[in-house]
Formats: sequence, C-alpha cells, structure tokens
Amino acid sequence: PVVIENIYTPADMKPEFIIHIGPEHLVNDGVGELWYEVLNTADNPSYSYRRKLTIDHAPVLIDLEEADFLYTDLWGNYNCDTEPPIWLGIHVVIPPLTLFRVGDRCEVTWRGYSTLNGSGVEIVSARWINVRQNLSVTEIREGYPLVVQPYDIHIAPMVKNSSATLVYQVYRGARLVGVSKTALVKIDRIIVGVELPCGP
Repeated sequence: PVVIENIYTPADMKPEFIIHIGPEHLVNDGVGELWYEVLNTADNPSYSYRRKLTIDHAPVLIDLEEADFLYTDLWGNYNCDTEPPIWLGIHVVIPPLTLFRVGDRCEVTWRGYSTLNGSGVEIVSARWINVRQNLSVTEIREGYPLVVQPYDIHIAPMVKNSSATLVYQVYRGARLVGVSKTALVKIDRIIVGVELPCGP
C-alpha cells in the first residue's frame, strides 16, 4: 500500500483535510481502496471505513452509431400519414452497445426544435430522458427499443417544419465512457388546406 503521512498540530485543526494523491500512484487501471488512520497525541489509533477507488484511463468513445427512428418516410420525416400515428409515440431503437459492459448505464435524451435541422432554441418542455440503469447482456448484444411518449408533452409541441434530435450517452459509474452521434428526425403535423395540425 501507499502511505501518505501528515502531521498536524492543534493549530492545524479544521473540520476536514484535503489529502493529495500524486499521479505517480494512479498510473495503472484497476480498483484500489482508500482509508485513513488517525493517531492522537497518545498514539491511540482510530480508523475510517474503507472506500473503493476505480482508476480507468480509457478515453471517452465519441461518434457512436446513432439511434434509429422507426416508421419515418423515405426522407426521414414524421407527418400526418405516419403509421403507426406519432400520437401513439415515436419509436426508437438504440443500436448494439458491444463496446461497453454489463452494468453500464445508458442515458437517452430527446430534444425538440421549431426548425427542420435540430438547430436554434430547444423546446425545453418537450425534452424526454430515458435512463437504462444497468445494461444487460442482451441489450449490449442486440440494442433495445424505446418509445418517446406521452405525445402531448414530448411530440405535440413540434407542429410545422420542426424536428427532434436524440443522443445516447453511456456511463460507467459516474464516468462518461461513450457518446453517440446525434440522430435527427423531421416533424410536420400540417396538412395543406386544413386549419389545425393533425393529432388528438
């Protein structure tokens, strides 16, 4: 074990101390343990609980395969003719995540825009987030489907010449390990000659 020793006088006492662990001790990937021992002036020891420290230097994987929007037309659009109707939800497939591990977490974020190219000011009220806390062997090998819903909150705000983007991020514990490309889909609920947009 690596021992980092500090001596404190009564004048040094404060609610907490910051102990610096030099980079020379963090060279190798793996899992270690951290704890501290305190000796009082009579050399009587007290011990902290042990905590695990994971060291992982793997770079964050970017530009992962984007998610797939199902049931769009040939031009990648959702409109009033989409089947099944978009008011039943937007169907999405997250691709296989074979670069990651069982137990990793996948966070999927859908964002809506009043433009056709996923730019400009986000319609924040339409944002939808799905978190898969512990990826399974099957989800890693095959990917998994999702449905963006309910319609009135996450889809209906996009009316004419609008769009949505979807990005997924993979985490290992608190550490980000992968980010997908941005998937874009166009949404238009207007029928020429009809005053109101389609939908319930």
